[in-house]
Amino acid sequence: MLYVVLAAIVTGHVGYDIAFNDQVAAINPLLYLIAKKVVFYGHFPDLLHNRQNSCFLRRIYRCPFDKLEALTTEMCSAFLVNSQFTSEAYCKTFPSLKKVRPCVLYPPISANLEELNLLPIATTSDQFSSDLQGFDLSRPFALSLNRFEAKKNIELAIEAVSRLPQNLECNLIVAGGFDVRLPECSTYFHQLVGLSKQRNFCVLGSNRDASTTIQEGASRRYVLFLKNISDDLRLLILKRSICMLYTPTDEHFGIGPCEAMFVGCLPVACNSGGPKETIVHGETGFLCEPNAESFSAALEHILSLSLDGSDELAALRAKAQHHAETFFSPGLRHLLAPSTDLQQPRAR
Repeated sequence: MLYVVLAAIVTGHVGYDIAFNDQVAAINPLLYLIAKKVVFYGHFPDLLHNRQNSCFLRRIYRCPFDKLEALTTEMCSAFLVNSQFTSEAYCKTFPSLKKVRPCVLYPPISANLEELNLLPIATTSDQFSSDLQGFDLSRPFALSLNRFEAKKNIELAIEAVSRLPQNLECNLIVAGGFDVRLPECSTYFHQLVGLSKQRNFCVLGSNRDASTTIQEGASRRYVLFLKNISDDLRLLILKRSICMLYTPTDEHFGIGPCEAMFVGCLPVACNSGGPKETIVHGETGFLCEPNAESFSAALEHILSLSLDGSDELAALRAKAQHHAETFFSPGLRHLLAPSTDLQQPRAR
């Protein structure tokens, strides 16, 4: 980012009306060299990220960078954040924030997902047969959609499904981003597969890593692991799933539940962080304590609704979809106008 600013100055690309800066506050004052106004979009204080599990020497090393972040965060014309949870984190971390206060601008749904949702979904899953490995999408299943990282607490989804009464049929798909360059991803993936086997799931994997075939005599519950799936497959499993199990705690925003609601899939999430703001409990999804008992109870309730033949589940899905379509913040222009003098587009 520093390189981009310096390159703009050297090449004479200055005089912009507004410069948008994402995540790194230290660059804010330099942006005034190329633009009249600066809009800073903060995801979460870096200071808090670096304090977690940091040794003493690392904290000493980080001290000047943390001071710089505290000083430059408010050096902007408008300060936007991704949730009220993040806003409170910034205000508590930097109590000196006085010149400009954070304003919430919720991230939008992926444009790709929005476009795909307008298209008729395929009635068969034949085109994804190599990914699904025999997993039956016509049977009830819950969906976990997160990166394969320990902080996402994906094991909670496995535990929740395993606790369901045996008379309730429900399988599980665990899908998400997988970075082969990070040892943590591989280690955590194998831990999840191991836990699934301990809970007597029949495990279907992806990319030949730690995968098995259907086991004779195993439980009738199946778990399918999918890595780095396409947008088409993501939309397919979102629409077909009985619900999304969103397991991270204190997530800064959490786009997953919003994407789920957007296609009419009910999210079940922890009652903390961003999901606490985006989900209306009992109406557009369910907020739970971060334990298997609470998640399993919500999942059992949704499964029961799907079996009783009433229209309640369809009504909840419709309400969730409407909520996602109307929930996000007012337009960017509306938020920025007071602090940036942003007017209507100039006539050309």
